[in-house]
Amino acid sequence: MRSTVRTGDSKPEPSPATTSDPIEVAMEAVVSGSVPDSTARNLLLRQTRLIEMQIQQIRLRRWLTAVLTALLLLGVASVLWSASRDRSLVIDAFSAPPDLEAQGLGGEVLASLLLDKLSTMDQQTDSLRARATLRNDWSGDIKVQIPDTGLSIGQVQRGLREWLGHQTRVEGSVFHRGDQLVLTVRTEGGVATEFAGAPAALDRLLQQGAEAVYSATQPDQFSKYLEEHGRPDEALAEARKAAAAGSDRDRAWAYAQICNLLYTSDMPGAVDAARKAIALDPGNALAYLNLSGAETLLGHDEDGWRDLRRGAGLAEAGGGGLSDTGVLFGLFNTAVVEEMGGNFTAALAILSNPKVDIRYSGYTPLLPGLKAVELARLHDVSGAAAIAAVLPDTDLIKYLIFWNLAYLPAYERDAALEDWPAALADLDAVTAATTAQGYLGEFGRQRFVQPLRAMALAHLGRIAEARQAAGGTPTDCYICVRARGQVEAMAGDASAADRWFGEALRQGPSLSIAYFDWGRAKLARGDTAGAIALLRQAQQKAPAWADPLKAEGDALMRLNQAANALDRYAAAAQRAPRWGGLLVAWGQALDALGRKAEAREKYVAAAGMDLSAADRATVQALSAPPR
Repeated sequence: MRSTVRTGDSKPEPSPATTSDPIEVAMEAVVSGSVPDSTARNLLLRQTRLIEMQIQQIRLRRWLTAVLTALLLLGVASVLWSASRDRSLVIDAFSAPPDLEAQGLGGEVLASLLLDKLSTMDQQTDSLRARATLRNDWSGDIKVQIPDTGLSIGQVQRGLREWLGHQTRVEGSVFHRGDQLVLTVRTEGGVATEFAGAPAALDRLLQQGAEAVYSATQPDQFSKYLEEHGRPDEALAEARKAAAAGSDRDRAWAYAQICNLLYTSDMPGAVDAARKAIALDPGNALAYLNLSGAETLLGHDEDGWRDLRRGAGLAEAGGGGLSDTGVLFGLFNTAVVEEMGGNFTAALAILSNPKVDIRYSGYTPLLPGLKAVELARLHDVSGAAAIAAVLPDTDLIKYLIFWNLAYLPAYERDAALEDWPAALADLDAVTAATTAQGYLGEFGRQRFVQPLRAMALAHLGRIAEARQAAGGTPTDCYICVRARGQVEAMAGDASAADRWFGEALRQGPSLSIAYFDWGRAKLARGDTAGAIALLRQAQQKAPAWADPLKAEGDALMRLNQAANALDRYAAAAQRAPRWGGLLVAWGQALDALGRKAEAREKYVAAAGMDLSAADRATVQALSAPPR
């Protein structure tokens, strides 16, 4: 009987191991289909996890390497960027003779002393120019470089700044020449400048050296420093030197400074310099502001107002190359823009803004007087008188170089009350004060004070004196030809008055006041229609000004149009709510319409406000209760 073998019940025989490595033995078992024991299986699982961990570590190392490389590159880029932005002024240690070394005045000490003087000068320079516009903007970043040996990180950084940055380097030496001590300083690309003096004059020599460095590296700032330290001739020479070379932008700043400096000696030259600045850099706000000042001082009000608006607009927008103080100065000048445009309320609001408490070149003492003038022109005489710390008119006229307009609060208060004897006395005192001001004082006397005197004399009926005063004023001056027109109108010469008023309109077509003057003159001579036409033009030019509205109301009353006059008076009162004389006229219009109770209310209100002597008498008569 033959036996049968069942293959399905048999187990494969394990192949003999080909290696002694346990992992490979386990893997061969898996490949051969035999199931490894638990030890081999665990070994394979652990080996798999180990490989996975090794892969993760490799990935982590690669990520860390990438991060560290990026950080390194970022650090290098930061160092390079910082080096490229370096605009410092670096003073190398001076060479010094042994006797000074023995006194503790070695090269590093001498360089530090020069640094101190430069820093002091920089801090004492109050400029309206933004530091960022300077070709060598080292302001506030001056350092002495001390030589060292060997390679260091500091040396590498210095090398990068020298290579990539815009450093301004200064070298110097001190040595003896006979019995003289000699200091030399040299800036990059510049010729060595030498100063000599007695050994005891070292401090003076260092000051001269510092000024030479300031002149060579920041001529515009140095000119301002000289101006602000009572050295105007040197300041002008420095500005002229800067205007002769350099970029168009730098030359424009130099010409703007020339304009500013010529205010006290050559006003037409100041205008010419400012126009050169604008031709070189039409975006220079200070050039426009300085130009407008010179034009206004010349009596060219139309040009001055136009250029003032341009400069103030650039400054208000934060541009024009101005520093923070310069931008504030531009905001300050927007008050003049509003003033010349007849918007005294807006001008007062600007001047009352705490931001405009400007601390620059003597402007602070002006502010109270400027606010007092705006209140007086709004017919709030009591409010003007209540402003504290207002300088007398005889002092304020001395500030023409700062403000470019004659602001005389005492005169304005007297004029608002039609107190012409007091107004004339004030103007006579101001005239005397201008004699001590030299060239600029002559401008103040001739182109501001004298026209006002002529008008005050005419109001007092002193026509011959008024004509003489007006006749001594220039005919290219807006207020001067206005004064001639007013004097002739009050003298009864309508033809001459119209000729001069027409000339005023030609010189200042955008300005409102000559239209107002002429309108009142026509009203006084009985030409009511002509007066209304001119007064309405004045309103179009200066819609915020109350006076033309009241004057039109007065003209309408002449035409027996009291109802229409009421509208004009009400509109004027919105613009000048403290004008007592306006309320008197308003009450008279109400009386004419039979509205007696309302009229009396206006008279009573007017009685509590500032009034001329004539208006005060009228109010006393009309506000009395009926019997």
